[in-house]
Amino acid sequence: MPTYKLHYFPGRGKANPLRFVMAFAGLEWTEAGIRERKDFLELIESEKILPFNQVPLLVVDDETFFVQSGATIRYLANKLELFGEASTVEEKYNVDCHAEGSLDFYNRFVAYPFSDDKEKFLQEQIIGVAMAKYMPIFDGLLKGKKFLTGSTPTYADAILLAALEFAFDLAPKEVKKYPNVVAFNERMWAMDNFAKFKTSPNRQPLPDDLYVHHVNAGLGRI
Repeated sequence: MPTYKLHYFPGRGKANPLRFVMAFAGLEWTEAGIRERKDFLELIESEKILPFNQVPLLVVDDETFFVQSGATIRYLANKLELFGEASTVEEKYNVDCHAEGSLDFYNRFVAYPFSDDKEKFLQEQIIGVAMAKYMPIFDGLLKGKKFLTGSTPTYADAILLAALEFAFDLAPKEVKKYPNVVAFNERMWAMDNFAKFKTSPNRQPLPDDLYVHHVNAGLGRI
């Protein structure tokens, strides 16, 4: 069975959708946290994060290196057949489309811990812009369906769940205005793999000042 190691800062950030997809697939992995500048420089010097020198980095069997989180997610989705009922190119495109939309939603939350005025950012950018746009869309997509593209879950649903984790953490009252989303969230967390992930050390808490410090230190900003 393949072994997996994820190199990233000890927090959600750009790696969390990948974590949720791996959890959805039932994979087990270890985390190599980047906490200091030397940790990031070692990865650059190893040439494991070429061509863009960015993380997350997923290492498989200590010999295969995957960078660029979106590309890595799509690789796993294809390798592990995380498309649910979809079998044709057109059906898989539909899943990919929903995954991209879910990832766009998730990415709106990533800058939150770096904001100088978190309450203002929450009210204006997250609730006022991101959730105002995406929550009605996803609630509509889930009307009369268990999952985004049908009756079986796909990797797109895992990415949406990662976004909703942020949404519930930051603005639970807003989320609860959308009953189809709430039901979907409960349905996903009740799945065996996500129930296991819920208590895993690989599940990351809401990013705090220590996470911000690790990111800034790793990237040489401080």
